[in-house]
Amino acid sequence: YSVGFGGKFGVQKDRQDKSAAGWDHIEKVDKHESQKDYTQGFGGKFGVQSDRQDKSAAGWDHIEKVDKHESQKDYSVGFGGKFGVQKDRQDKTALGWDHVEKVQHHESQTDHSKGFGGKFGVQMDRMDKTALGFSSEQGRVGTNYQPTKPAVEAPERATNLKAHFENLASNQEDSRLKQLEEDRKKRLESDTNLIRQERMKQNELQEEEEGRIRRQNEREAQIREERKREAMLRKQEIQNQLLQEQELEEKAKMEEQKKREALQRKSQTEPPKIPVAEPIVNPLQ
Repeated sequence: YSVGFGGKFGVQKDRQDKSAAGWDHIEKVDKHESQKDYTQGFGGKFGVQSDRQDKSAAGWDHIEKVDKHESQKDYSVGFGGKFGVQKDRQDKTALGWDHVEKVQHHESQTDHSKGFGGKFGVQMDRMDKTALGFSSEQGRVGTNYQPTKPAVEAPERATNLKAHFENLASNQEDSRLKQLEEDRKKRLESDTNLIRQERMKQNELQEEEEGRIRRQNEREAQIREERKREAMLRKQEIQNQLLQEQELEEKAKMEEQKKREALQRKSQTEPPKIPVAEPIVNPLQ
């Protein structure tokens, strides 16, 4: 039991971890440098180690001094300098308020023999060739019409002329008959269309009349049914009312009869009452 886990002491000392500490070990923590030497570290003599301080960090007692601009050092340079503007850096196209623009004259104003309004008002080398002025001469006005001669054929013989007229007459007769036949067909078509339309109108009118009569008959039948139903309801109500009145009368008669019978029984069972004379009191006694 002195070897291995669960031995004499529970652990083999030769195999125990050197860095392992038992429950009886008490760790001693060393103090920080700022606790040993109060002139170093945070909370030291001055609160900050100057050798480790950021060079760009400034304290509350630091006063920043801003350098002046060139225009504040040399008043002849920059905006607000001697003349307000540096001439070497000025825009060449920039003009001041004292600048006066001079507009150049047009060619027609410099040379009056050119352009619109020149010596003659028009430049001849640029004028339209087809344009004519008021001073130009107009040529002869005429027409290109030439009369045409009719082409007259040679005279025909009498036989040919007769045949020509006969053919012309027969052609005219054929065309007339054809036209008559076409007119007859058109009249027949128009008549048939009119007859068909008239029949359609008559059928529509007849259907409308039949529908109107049918609707009227239906309304009359409905009214008769409603009246018959109302009459039956009234008759039923009257009969019910009469029955109720009869029942009430019978009940009243029965109650009256019961009352009479009760009175008779009562009069038969009770003896007749004998009237008792009251004693006469003499006032003198």
